[in-house]
Amino acid sequence: MPLPPSLSPDQRAAALEKAGAARDGMATRMFTMADANKDGRVSLAEMQQSALARFDRMDLNHDGKITPDERKAARQQRKAQAKK
Repeated sequence: MPLPPSLSPDQRAAALEKAGAARDGMATRMFTMADANKDGRVSLAEMQQSALARFDRMDLNHDGKITPDERKAARQQRKAQAKK
């Protein structure tokens, strides 16, 4: 999402820093979820298993494809769970 041009340099820097921290936090959570054996490393098999599990959760009708509506529903479901 682009930043509004009306932001001051300090506001822009703060917004970019916050966005970077959010991305770092998400990357750390994804790494932790993929590290099935909790050895601090993610193998190819662990990454593939994690990706397939996520795909399966998003593929609501289990037809092997994710539609824009399924993606939207999965995102809404994650947001609702995050609020709990």
